[in-house]
Amino acid sequence: MNLAPRERNTVICGAVLLLMLLLYFGIIEPKQARLEELKDRIPLKEQQIVELKNNIQDYYRLKQLLDEQKQKIDKRGNEPFMQSYLESEAAALDMIIASMVPKNVDLDDTYREDQIELKLESITLDTVVKFLYRIENSPKMLTVKNVRLKRRYDDKTRIDATLTITTLIVK
Repeated sequence: MNLAPRERNTVICGAVLLLMLLLYFGIIEPKQARLEELKDRIPLKEQQIVELKNNIQDYYRLKQLLDEQKQKIDKRGNEPFMQSYLESEAAALDMIIASMVPKNVDLDDTYREDQIELKLESITLDTVVKFLYRIENSPKMLTVKNVRLKRRYDDKTRIDATLTITTLIVK
């Protein structure tokens, strides 16, 4: 088909314009939109990096604490000590232990949890608080797992307490 030069120029300009529009809307504009989307995500990713660094620091701090606790437990060995220690702490506060029931729970191949349920009768709340403080802050690594307090019916200033105290022991 033979076109006049003016028509040929119009067709060529139209084809070039169509090619430029396809190039812009098909390639350039989607790439620019994706680039803007990625630029908007940069602050979020930077914040996530900061949080990740903080989490890593927390992890190493907690791992160090765990390793220290394991060393203390390993140093202490597997000798039963908790009953005599609790009796001596109670005696230091002039408390009488009504009953002491030991229980062992296997946790894994390395450690077991020794528990003692302690019943204290007719004591003051202040004495219980002092006793709990001494247990929690003892070098023996004891933990108070459960505390139940009940007001006595015959003397409202005194209470009965049931405490569950635990520690980890190397098997």
